[in-house]
Formats: sequence, structure tokens, C-alpha cells
Amino acid sequence: MKYLISLFYLTTLFAAPVAAQIKQPLPAAYSKFAVNSGVPPHLLYAVAATESSRAGYAHPWPWTANIAGKAYYFNSRPELYKKLYRYLKSGKNNFDVGLMQINWRFNSALFAKNLWRATDPYHNLAAGAGHLGHLYKKHGNWKAAVAYYHVGHQATTKQTTRAKRYQSRVWTHLMRISRRFS
Repeated sequence: MKYLISLFYLTTLFAAPVAAQIKQPLPAAYSKFAVNSGVPPHLLYAVAATESSRAGYAHPWPWTANIAGKAYYFNSRPELYKKLYRYLKSGKNNFDVGLMQINWRFNSALFAKNLWRATDPYHNLAAGAGHLGHLYKKHGNWKAAVAYYHVGHQATTKQTTRAKRYQSRVWTHLMRISRRFS
């Protein structure tokens, strides 16, 4: 019996690293929109993971909002839409929406100013990929594109500090994602 227990532990000890090395494909929508926008697919996923990760869920959460610096996670698209619609009706428009946490105040044109469209995960992902690709073309490197994605124009020391912290978080996700996805 002792031999069987030792054999079990030995088998699981060596099997675990092999299982951990099996990569799964990146979710198809990330690859599709990344390629269409000229963005590395794993980087797009890393930005989404940084923007909308939810504890206990393996992928970025599509029905996420950030209002006044507080993250909200909804169970459905209609719930997300209702909350943001009420917020807009109250005269406020500075919030981030969806997988890619697109700022409505500055980037609602990416959705033709249609809030329902902004809450659609695919439109949101496409808009985020397009915006990130545009920032790369404008600034010439991915680190700057990621920084500007997060803080807009880096005019102040505080914004530059936030941008560097954000870059670090995205690159941490990117390293983890590169090991997890093929």
C-alpha cells in the first residue's frame, strides 16, 4: 500500500508540469480583431485581462464598467446597459465600458455614440483593438500604445506614473497569457 501511495505522488509530481505545458488556443474573437487591427493577439488579450478581469472567472469579463474609479461587474449585457444608461441620463458621461474598458466620454464615437453597441462584447473588443492599433501607428511602439490606451495624453507626472504601472500590469498578464495560450 505504501508503495502505491508513493507511486501516486511520484506520478502526479511528474505529470503536473506536463499538463501545465499544454496550451489552449487564444479565444477566437481576440485573434480575429487583433489581426484586423494589426495588434498582436496576445497583447490585445492582455489589455482586456488588465481592464476587465473578474475574480473567479478565467477570462476578461464582458459586462464590466468603471464609474468614478469603481469597478462594477454585471451578470448580463442588459444589466450593464441599464446602469450606464441611467448614469448618462443623470448628465454624467465619464465611465469605461466593456471588455476593453473604452472611455465613453472621449471615445463614444468608436461606437457611433450608441451605448447598446458599446456593451456588445464583440463591438467593444473591435473598438479596443482598433484604438490600440491606432495608438501604435501614432507612437511607434507597443509600450507607448498601451500607456496611451490607459491614460490618454500623458501630460502630467501623475499620468506618466499611472501609465508605467499600467504597462507593468499588462506585461505581467502578457507573460502569463503567453504561457497559457498558443
